[in-house]
Amino acid sequence: ALRVLMPGVSLMANRTSIWKGPDHILYVAKNYYTEEYRRFFYKDIRALVLQRTKDGFYYTVVMFILTLISLTVVLASDSVGIQIFVGILGGVLLIALVTNMILGPTCRCFVQTPVQYEQLYGINRWRSGHKKLEDLRTLIEQEQGPLEEQSPKPREEPAPEPPSEAEAASG
Repeated sequence: ALRVLMPGVSLMANRTSIWKGPDHILYVAKNYYTEEYRRFFYKDIRALVLQRTKDGFYYTVVMFILTLISLTVVLASDSVGIQIFVGILGGVLLIALVTNMILGPTCRCFVQTPVQYEQLYGINRWRSGHKKLEDLRTLIEQEQGPLEEQSPKPREEPAPEPPSEAEAASG
């Protein structure tokens, strides 16, 4: 039986959802009249990657500026009709701004298998993404055994070569 991991997320005309089954994740992408299904078996998953993005910050800045502009128009306008219209628009922008701030930082989620590296568009917020990946981690560990925590290794710089005898004698 499949259970919803992430309910449908609508991106314009696209709608995605992520389902978890007993031995796999099912990623469903709907676009107008087509549906695309991708199945990722727990035994094949090599990595689940959560990458933080700045999209949420940019949305916040844009909505904040638009809210300030609408407030300025409301205060500067002499027309009651314009004040009401722009005031309602500013209120909607303020609600969107606060909601975006409450939801927290944005991210991208990727799943890697031996044959593909696929973005899961349904996971796009940092806090909820961590919770969902922890749910998946337990299912993957049941299938593959305990996973090792891996972090990127720093690049090793090659050691400088010692000066040759000729350079040491002249210097």
